[in-house]
Amino acid sequence: MTLTRGREPSANRPRDPMFEMSGMSQAVIALAQIMLINVVLSGDNAVVIALACRRLSPAHQKQAFIWGSVGVVVLMIGLTACVVFLLSLPYLEIVGSLMPMPSMKPRRV
Repeated sequence: MTLTRGREPSANRPRDPMFEMSGMSQAVIALAQIMLINVVLSGDNAVVIALACRRLSPAHQKQAFIWGSVGVVVLMIGLTACVVFLLSLPYLEIVGSLMPMPSMKPRRV
């Protein structure tokens, strides 16, 4: 048996609402993490667009960079929608786990 001075053990203490995380704040943190990952991973898209535009005239470079950026955003939104749809299908993970990978070739003994 341990004796505590002054305060009750922390298990019996009421929680401070300032430090409690609600479902909404957890969602905001998850969204911020996804946005940060997206910004970090989008850097390679900018490099590819810049490399594709480097030999164009300055007027065409700007236009190509804008259209390339719009294309990246549209593709990301479309592919994300496809992934959300696929993840909503029942038993998709089981079907995917049963499919052999192309790198898995039978070994000859």
